[in-house]
Amino acid sequence: METTRKQRRIPSKLCVRCSKVLPLTDFYSNKGWPSQSYHDAWCKECASKFCIDKESLREYCWYNCRRWSDEYYEMAGKKTMYTLAGQEEYLKAAKAKKVEIEGRMTCRQFFSIMHLPNIYRFSDNLGNEGEYKVFDSGSTDGTVSEAEKAHDDGELVYDKTWNGMYTKREIDYLNDYYTRLEEDFVLDNESIRDYARKAAKASLDADIKYNKMRHGQASANDWKESQAVFDNLSKSANFAACKRKPGDNAGLGALGLIIQKIESSGALQAQKVSFPADAYDAILNDYRHIVAAIGLDQQI
Repeated sequence: METTRKQRRIPSKLCVRCSKVLPLTDFYSNKGWPSQSYHDAWCKECASKFCIDKESLREYCWYNCRRWSDEYYEMAGKKTMYTLAGQEEYLKAAKAKKVEIEGRMTCRQFFSIMHLPNIYRFSDNLGNEGEYKVFDSGSTDGTVSEAEKAHDDGELVYDKTWNGMYTKREIDYLNDYYTRLEEDFVLDNESIRDYARKAAKASLDADIKYNKMRHGQASANDWKESQAVFDNLSKSANFAACKRKPGDNAGLGALGLIIQKIESSGALQAQKVSFPADAYDAILNDYRHIVAAIGLDQQI
């Protein structure tokens, strides 16, 4: 008899702008909005079509309950100009076309910035009945305040090596972590070096989530998910294939020492262990002499 396989249900929701029911993956995640299944109210396609400059992006953030930040928009603009500097099509375009390209790309860069875990902010822009408050471009409502900025861990800057926006302290952490990996492992090709950078970023993210959890700004599950990503990267085949540098066994436990010896020599040589003679050894020796003296050793 022919059987049909039960298909797995894909979570979906309604886009309040285009009125289409779409998979959740078609919406940007929004961790502060449970009534929208922790996603934006507008789908990604609507966001991309609508957001073409600063004001339209501000309006998008308002109707999707995201805290607006002029500072983050400026960061997105800097990253945009860095990216466009080497694009021939942009350099040859007319002034009006350049402005259009800059606006759209800055919006896309802002989309990536707004999901960084250390700058994520939700803004409840709904009324008591769940209706939207009307967007006012001249108002500062829904905008990151100076008090909120004071709690930020320094200014975010774009770092080419780490391909993202980080504070100076975070960049120092990433560089230091990568340096320690270089000291411990032979990172002899770009694929492994890229994997090492991913492990460094995962370690940073896990630390950020842990500190936020301690201050009630993130759940235990958020931290566990980040920690699991770091653990998986650390234990993956990519690092298993990396050889540790000869003589590097600092900080290794018993199991680590065994693995290090096998990696460096291809074999594990058991060390001969000897103990000093004690009273029991003396009794055994006397017993052997007695056995030999009466000839019992010849009869056995």
